[in-house]
Amino acid sequence: MKLKSYFIETGFALAFIVALYFFLPEFKLHSYYFWIIVLLISSRYGLMAGVLSGVVCALVFSILLYLSIDKKALETFWDMKYLLEPFLFIFVGGFLGQLSQEKINKISETETQAQLFTQRVSTIETEFSTSEEARRELEKRIVGQLTTITTLYESAKKLESFKLSEIYFGTLDILSEHLGIEKCSIYILENRLLTLKARSEFGKLSEGEDKTLSKTEGLVGIAVETQKVVSIRDALSSLEFSKLKGGPLMAGPLLRKDGSLIGVITIEQIPFVRFTPYTIKIFSIILDWLSLSIENATYVQAVQSRNIQDEILGIYTYGYGKQRLKEEFLRSKKYSLPLSLLILRLKDFDQIDSKKLIPLFKSLYLILKNNLRDIDLISQYESKDSLAVILPTLQGAELQKIKLKVIQDIDSYAFRPYEASDKLLESEILEASFKPAMQSETDLIQDLGAAPA
Repeated sequence: MKLKSYFIETGFALAFIVALYFFLPEFKLHSYYFWIIVLLISSRYGLMAGVLSGVVCALVFSILLYLSIDKKALETFWDMKYLLEPFLFIFVGGFLGQLSQEKINKISETETQAQLFTQRVSTIETEFSTSEEARRELEKRIVGQLTTITTLYESAKKLESFKLSEIYFGTLDILSEHLGIEKCSIYILENRLLTLKARSEFGKLSEGEDKTLSKTEGLVGIAVETQKVVSIRDALSSLEFSKLKGGPLMAGPLLRKDGSLIGVITIEQIPFVRFTPYTIKIFSIILDWLSLSIENATYVQAVQSRNIQDEILGIYTYGYGKQRLKEEFLRSKKYSLPLSLLILRLKDFDQIDSKKLIPLFKSLYLILKNNLRDIDLISQYESKDSLAVILPTLQGAELQKIKLKVIQDIDSYAFRPYEASDKLLESEILEASFKPAMQSETDLIQDLGAAPA
């Protein structure tokens, strides 16, 4: 279609110029008539059209020019002054056509991409419509279970605690409220015996008594060995009823990630209508929840007992600082070595903006660290508004020098941590040094004028 268009348009324009030349005596031949054709055609249709229009215009212009030259000057027609412009028609038409062709190609690519995008959107709309129908169908199925799932989720949040007793009671609550279990117990493995830790009877929770179970006998033994929930129905095929009589109706093991045994939950009484495969499946899920919660709580407690540094501030904990002070005091007492204790206390602590508290303590820690020796120790103190610094083998003038430098550095930073933003930080440094008459680190702390730790 475009091929026909620029052929027709170029031919029509040239025919018009030729007609004016032959039938209009006052018409004067000028090259700009042909420039208009070349520029318009090459700009609109691209490279091929530009070259073709340039060639045709050059040919027609040369013929008309040849006819218009005086007969005496025909021998000069082949001079460059007559041939240069026709060559320029071809060159400019090709050059401008190439520039236009690049734009035309980009437009074509964009149109192709737009078509593909439109097809993709159409496909997505179809898929979305199908998904909406599936969603509505699914909503109809789960709407009746929504309340149960919501309440079960709320109950499961009870297992987020890191206190084992709370985790035990939270689990028994879930079993009682959502599975209708009337009597159940939690046993934890201690010294190779399953020890009762918590039990529930008709919704009433109580802590464990001095009761233990064997992990190798009866229904509990099967659950531990197979590492899955076992009911009395399953066990009757492999054990005599006499061996199961008086035992639980269901038992499930609590397992760590590595498969080792944590404990067992036993179900002693459950309504007959609740004793279904669905109950067993939910019971298995609750066992997994409880196992993970116990393992996490145990890990956290172990980490906390070993942790000697505050994870946020990077400062030694008060407990570790207290222990180190005791050790350093005994060393100073035994070998008559110098020992000093500094307490950096923040005034008007209750007025400090809580959002600025952690950055402030981090800054103070760095100030202290930059002025202390490698053997000195910075820790939290008994009161939250203070930091303690233990300085072994140091007291007297050297201690005063460090103390003065710390005060100057704190003042130079001009901290404004209080809720009243214009108020500068106010602090004080209490000090105490070892004396031979002191009998314990408590005497050193009392010498600060602060309450004993």
